[in-house]
Amino acid sequence: MNISIAGSSLAAAYHLSNVHWDGFSAHFLAGYALFQTPGGRLVDRLGPREVLAAGSESGGVITALTAGRSLGHSRRTILVCLIRFLLGPAKR
Repeated sequence: MNISIAGSSLAAAYHLSNVHWDGFSAHFLAGYALFQTPGGRLVDRLGPREVLAAGSESGGVITALTAGRSLGHSRRTILVCLIRFLLGPAKR
């Protein structure tokens, strides 16, 4: 939900059109969708507490990576796409 609020600021910071912004959103949804079944199996195998704890920890680390500004614009854009993809399963 937070991305819907911060979306306009992020799009302005990365100079993204609406079409490109939709691509960023699609990366999150693709990661979320692709890891639904493996995540469920992992919960069955390890238990919900362990998986939720690992997801919260990894989600925090991945979210912190979105603040990286040391890369060039094109590399940063690719990194943000990758991070958005990884946030899908982490925030599951």
